[in-house]
Formats: sequence, C-alpha cells, structure tokens
Amino acid sequence: MLMLTLLMAAGALTAAGQQASVDGTAEEIFQVPANLVHYIQGEVFRDGKRLPEARMAAAGPWKAGETLKSGAGLAEIMLAPGVVLRMAEHTDLKLSEAARERTVVDLASGSIAVEIVNSKPGLLIVRFGEASISADQPGVYRIGGDPAEVRVYDGSASVARGTMRKTVAAGTSLPLDGTALPSRMDPSKTDPLLRWSSRRGQLLAAANIASARAIHASQIPFRQSSWWWNANHGVLTFVPARNQSCGWAGYCYASPSLIGRRGSSQPVAGVAYTSSPAVRPAPGDEK
Repeated sequence: MLMLTLLMAAGALTAAGQQASVDGTAEEIFQVPANLVHYIQGEVFRDGKRLPEARMAAAGPWKAGETLKSGAGLAEIMLAPGVVLRMAEHTDLKLSEAARERTVVDLASGSIAVEIVNSKPGLLIVRFGEASISADQPGVYRIGGDPAEVRVYDGSASVARGTMRKTVAAGTSLPLDGTALPSRMDPSKTDPLLRWSSRRGQLLAAANIASARAIHASQIPFRQSSWWWNANHGVLTFVPARNQSCGWAGYCYASPSLIGRRGSSQPVAGVAYTSSPAVRPAPGDEK
C-alpha cells in the first residue's frame, strides 16, 4: 500500500510511492495517516512555536500532548479519517488523546468547527471546561465562543457536565455552562468560521473525485476509509471505502468502487455544487 511521509522541514512534503494514472494523466495520490495539520493561514503556533503558512500542503502531524494556538490565523486539522477540525482566530487547543478509534481535544478558549463525514459514536470528544462533547453522528458542529455553546447544524452530539447528560440534536444549540436546555436555532444563520469551513470542505470534496478515480484506475487495494494526499490538487481529501459520504453543505465524497460503477465520465451528485448558504462568502469573510 502506498504511504506518505510528512515532514516539518520548512513545510516540505516528501512522498514515496508510484503514480496512479487517470485517463493517461499522472495523478499523484498517497495514503496518509491521521492527525495532520493540513492548512495554515496567518498566526498559528504549535507548543509556542509559530508554524509556517501552508495553504495547499500538509504542515505535519499534531501529536498527543501538543497544543495548537491561533492568533490572527486559521488552521485546518485532519483527525481520524473523515473528521476535520477547523480553528477560528484566537483559539487555544490541546490534543489529549490521539487514536483511530478515539480522539480527545481540549478547547481552552476560542471556537472550532468540526465536520464529520464518516464516523461512529465516541470517535471525537471535545472537552471545554467541565463540559465534554461527543459528536455521535456525521454532521457539522460549532463548539466554543463567548458565551460558550455547542451548535449542531447536522448530526447529533452528547454533552456531559458533571452528572448532567444531554443530547443536542440537529438544528439546536446548548450553552456549555450547564444553565439551560437545548434550544432551537436557525441553521441558515452561520458565521465566518462556518462559511470558511464549508468552502474548505467543498474544495476537498472536489479533489476526492480525482483521487477516487485514480485509486480505481490503478487497482490499488482499497478496503478502509482513509485520508489521501492529491498532489495535483495540492490538498488532502477523504476517500470512503464504500458508496459516498455527503455533508450538510451539499457536497459528497465518493468511493473508488462507486466511481467504477458509475464510470469515470459521470459526475457524482453533490460533489461540485452546493446551494447551502454556508458556502457563500459574506462581506468581510472571504478567507
């Protein structure tokens, strides 16, 4: 199986493996591990050391025990396959536990957007103060802010705080101070963090089609959902093992087997188009 080694030497990316060909064109794709700092824009620090900006390349792994802190900057981190965490400006995070079956992130301050297109209950846990939030389903979650709350745009989350246990369904929000019950929200009312997150997801989904076609054409054995580096597009993308995984914002990630059944010339519904208000930039947040 093809493997990718990601190094933090001046943001360099090195890879070992063969090229897969799609319609006679070389399409460089490599399977990659989880917990990678994929995209950096502006001021982002790991354990107090500023990371170089990396807009279209992986900036290296985020290891258990390390912190990530943003100043006037944004960051995108690929956690377990199909789980993306995106940091807003002025956000302080720590990766407390990192495993394929369970990832625990401590949010000290600021806000994060979490997009999950392939998951199972308990795969991602975000801790904020005394609250522990478990994203139980594929969906889109916004956690943090002032006052701190969890907003579920799609999916479902379980929130524990002391002896309190509450379920936050799609289209509802919950303050994290333990003073209120979940309440309805308008999911069409997003913010710059959500809109930026959705535009990033749309970009990754577009690269998915090329990677899935390349994997299918090259007959690479493919049995497990994974992150893949697509050198031609310059991004990591998610490739599911079966069928397709679609997100709240309207785009989808297709599997190599689905591409093979539909044919390389047929589009996969939802991949290149979305009508969600989350992906339309509002004045002042075209990042």
